[in-house]
Amino acid sequence: QPRVKKTPCIDVDQHYSVPNIHTGTEITVITGTYYNDCSRPSLDLNYPSFIAFFSSNSSRTVQEFQRTVTNVGEGPASYAANFTSLEGYRVSVTPELLVFKEKYEKLSYTLRIEGPRTKKEEKEVDFGHLTWTNGKYVVRSPIVVTILRFHM
Repeated sequence: QPRVKKTPCIDVDQHYSVPNIHTGTEITVITGTYYNDCSRPSLDLNYPSFIAFFSSNSSRTVQEFQRTVTNVGEGPASYAANFTSLEGYRVSVTPELLVFKEKYEKLSYTLRIEGPRTKKEEKEVDFGHLTWTNGKYVVRSPIVVTILRFHM
């Protein structure tokens, strides 16, 4: 059964206000992972959920998210991707099939959300989910898409 494990890359000064933490060792104690200095900080911490922000004033129409999952089930396993459709958006995942050869193997996938095909009356927030299933287990990740409207 795959599981998303957070593997943080923390830039304390830029993204977080953490008082009295000054060393990588202290961050390792708190996060449970080895601290490394990130040359390109990111707010994408490999969480199992997705939120895509689109602006009504922007031409940006694609959001991509990469996730890494770990097979925590016994032995080999294959998981197929399915997702609920989000009205006005085109959603795809690559690859559509994760084939694990052994326990604790890590594989990555990319979720791509294209849109919105906006109309004034469209919902500003919509919800869906991505599921990975092998016939026995189902791993579900929530998806939220939102249109930020700016009125001046």
